[in-house]
Amino acid sequence: MIIPEIEQYTVKGYVDGMEPQAQALFSSAFGGRSFHETSWEWQFFQNPCRRKYHVTLWDGDILVALNALNSVYAYWNQKRIVMANSGTTMAREDYPGVSLQLFREARHFYPDIEFIYGFPNKNSYHITTKFCGHHYIGDIAFWTRSPEEMEINQHIHPTQRFDSRYNDVFRPLISQHVLIAEKSAKYLNWRFVDKPDSGYMCYGFETEDGTPKGYVVMNTYQEGSQKHLQIIDCVAPDKEVFKALIQFAVSMGAKDNCDMVKLWMTSKYFQEPLKQLGFEYGYQPFRMTMWDHTYPIEDLYFTMADSDVF
Repeated sequence: MIIPEIEQYTVKGYVDGMEPQAQALFSSAFGGRSFHETSWEWQFFQNPCRRKYHVTLWDGDILVALNALNSVYAYWNQKRIVMANSGTTMAREDYPGVSLQLFREARHFYPDIEFIYGFPNKNSYHITTKFCGHHYIGDIAFWTRSPEEMEINQHIHPTQRFDSRYNDVFRPLISQHVLIAEKSAKYLNWRFVDKPDSGYMCYGFETEDGTPKGYVVMNTYQEGSQKHLQIIDCVAPDKEVFKALIQFAVSMGAKDNCDMVKLWMTSKYFQEPLKQLGFEYGYQPFRMTMWDHTYPIEDLYFTMADSDVF
């Protein structure tokens, strides 16, 4: 494959004091929107990985492109690694071809990141898969069903904050999946409790002696005239607890007068319980890609929490 030649700009990581230029670049790239400074601080500097994983391109003192990698600890074939979501990506329109260099540089700039994955739009998809070593691994689509009041398991309770008892809840899933984020209490609190203006509702499944067996995190979202209950994340060590948590979410959707309950769940292990609960797969598919790796998507454990969109 012939890779087109493009002008090369100076590659750097995170640069202290670049936020004003990043803000201007973000506004230009995303229709006048601005990112909230507290959200920027939370997303990139307060997460449990706590690394400033930014790839930036500069023309002298001018920031011309930025790719912010949202890093988390994860388990790949049961080995603890760092993986990152190629999330906030932006480039100046008056620098043609700069996105191509940006995507290429992101592959190599941080060699300690084992996996970089993303959900590229139509334009980015063709650039990254043709020229930048991205592999298409499948579509992530929503599982959906209508809300309905169902029997609620009495072991499910609201959780204001996850304590250390939740550190091991996700661990039985490590051996069943090629790749899964480390869903420790520290991660859960950062991702769901401490996120600015999140609106997440967190519920834990705890046995009578106080042992956590799983959790579910939800929010509601207005899509046009419809109100959706979104299951942002759900982790359980077995299918019965998983079904109880999803059933609880379906019932919560009914009580909150939602029109739809939806979730992402790539896991092959939990596909049958979702079907048993009346969920159908295929609503609003997103393409998923990975740099330098390719696996069957059903061997991975990804939920909406693993994207920077939700």
